[in-house]
Amino acid sequence: SAQSGELVDGLSRRMDVAFLDSLLGSRMTTPVFRSGGLASRDDLLEAMLASGPLDRLDWALALHSWLRSANDPHMRIPFDRLTQFRSGALPPQPIALVDPTGLWSRFGPGMGVSPSGRAAWLMRTWSWVSVLAERGSVEDRMRADVFVKQSVVDSLHAAGSSMEVVDHGAFVRWRIVTLGGGTERAYRKSFRRCFRQLRRLGKPVMLDLRGNLGGYRTRRHAVLGAFVPMAEWEPEQEKEWASDADFESVPPMPLVRVRRPLRKPVAVLLDGLSFSASLLLAQSLETSGRASVFGCAPLGQYGGCSGNPLSFFLPGSGLEVLLPTRQTRLGASASGPFRLPSGAGCQAGGDEWNRAVLWLLSSDLEPSR
Repeated sequence: SAQSGELVDGLSRRMDVAFLDSLLGSRMTTPVFRSGGLASRDDLLEAMLASGPLDRLDWALALHSWLRSANDPHMRIPFDRLTQFRSGALPPQPIALVDPTGLWSRFGPGMGVSPSGRAAWLMRTWSWVSVLAERGSVEDRMRADVFVKQSVVDSLHAAGSSMEVVDHGAFVRWRIVTLGGGTERAYRKSFRRCFRQLRRLGKPVMLDLRGNLGGYRTRRHAVLGAFVPMAEWEPEQEKEWASDADFESVPPMPLVRVRRPLRKPVAVLLDGLSFSASLLLAQSLETSGRASVFGCAPLGQYGGCSGNPLSFFLPGSGLEVLLPTRQTRLGASASGPFRLPSGAGCQAGGDEWNRAVLWLLSSDLEPSR
């Protein structure tokens, strides 16, 4: 636990920074680290050179502050693994979570990420962020029955299917919780079952990607192929993250192939937790002319994203760091924010839901190409 009083000495801190620098290479000098990144780098070096040992959590926050200046949520310290306890208390309002002067904002993604994305991420991680941020007595809180063992909480979230089709009468909603997790066999089975339902119902489709943090390309391609023929997909390219190599073309590789894609209007619904592969899917559907996107500004941006994050353990402190290993881009689209409401309190199930439904019901049932 980061609250156990563990300390990190100066030599260990220097080892950590040297190791991170070797991993990040030229990425550290690219424009992605703008003024905020330079300031957080200075703060990191100051913490590294400070006399005497530092609390392990304070060191983790200094590292995270620098990593998150890249504004890539794949690039972070996984704070949930610094404590075995979680809080059962309710989080504060979203605007308080992203307040840069507050306790919790420093645990979230970089300030370049939309407020709706940062707030959603902090809401999701609140149960352990609150444990770390408040620095109270774990023993006292256990006696107060505020905290429960992380393994117990995780088991409660382990159940449930990765996708389902819900009939709303005038339209159907295809809810896809994740594009990762579970076996390929289970995904194929769920995909085929849902696709049969969509075809049988024959209604406009709301593709619900709220809370979908991404996953595998093969599963993303399967969903894209359910609506767009492969010959009409926009070009996709990939390269190793943090390298100067050229991008290489990525061929279609759907885990499940569809002979006849659906020809109904599609409204894609995103929220602050939509990220990575789910955003690549949303963009591909929108640029194909087969869909419109609604909801809240997500964690990621338009135009491409990093992916395949791996864990690295720093040699001095032993802290875990997550870094992406691949970079993907779609077509010739420039990177930028999704044009969606971005306020910290944005709710994709409110006005944006209504806008998506109105669009679905007013669209041609057989859209022109």
